[in-house]
Amino acid sequence: MGKVYSEDLRLCVLAAIDGGMSKMTAHKTFGISRTTMDDWFALRAATGSLKTNTSYRRGKAPTINDLEAFTKFVRRYSGCTLQWLHPGPDGRGVATGNGTEVDLDALFHCAAAHRLDA
Repeated sequence: MGKVYSEDLRLCVLAAIDGGMSKMTAHKTFGISRTTMDDWFALRAATGSLKTNTSYRRGKAPTINDLEAFTKFVRRYSGCTLQWLHPGPDGRGVATGNGTEVDLDALFHCAAAHRLDA
């Protein structure tokens, strides 16, 4: 994956080129590849902005979508054993009583990440 440049640098480089600096001179001055500058011009033409894309996420999408409901679930059943909660139909999940299942790996990972063990 390429290096992420700040929006200020992007604006500065494109302003210099718009002001008459050649792409080769800008490349040598700012240390930015010509292909990257072309990508910035295309981005500015398409969106009118040079903001970086922050809408993507790395890794697996979260399994637990409603953190508030999950927090209530963990606090309510924090003293229970897994045998008491009983596995769901596939033997992996925990039946919650409302027709849904909670993946045990996700349960423990999220509880640890949010320090919900107390």
